Amino acid sequence: MDKLRLNKIKGLWFYGMSGAGKTTTSNYIVTKLKNDKISYIHIDGELTRQYINFDLGYEKKDRELVIKRNYGMAIIALASNNFPIVCSVFMNQEISKLLEKKNIKLIKIERNMDLQFDQHPTYKNKSNIVGKDIIYSDIKKYLKLFNSSDKNYFDEIDKLYKESLKPLIISKL
Repeated sequence: MDKLRLNKIKGLWFYGMSGAGKTTTSNYIVTKLKNDKISYIHIDGELTRQYINFDLGYEKKDRELVIKRNYGMAIIALASNNFPIVCSVFMNQEISKLLEKKNIKLIKIERNMDLQFDQHPTYKNKSNIVGKDIIYSDIKKYLKLFNSSDKNYFDEIDKLYKESLKPLIISKL
């Protein structure tokens, strides 16, 4: 958790494959922020796909534009004194560097995807909509969380929030 010892955390950006647990994790953090009366904006990739990025497909150039737009919304949130929490399937080096400059902590959510591939409705789609085609190798700085899909995962999120995130979030207020 020493990796989180930045000046101040001004936002969180979760990324990873469909079904990894980005939305579940971000919703869990949102509950904590609400309890601590911290003003936030939750920018979930599925919702931005539906209402803002509906004109885009799933090719790499489209995915890059999606995260640029989502980054723009995060910056607007910061300018309005709100803590942005963003979720996306895709991430690239350009946006990851911008996030670092703005002290928006990048967190990759990983999970054993065997069950997801068999059971998650998204993976029944044979196109690249699910993100199997994405290569994340150029991302340099991020925190990795492994979603074990059990209580231990949420215990880890609680510990991360209490010990590392909350003190740095509160210090920005």
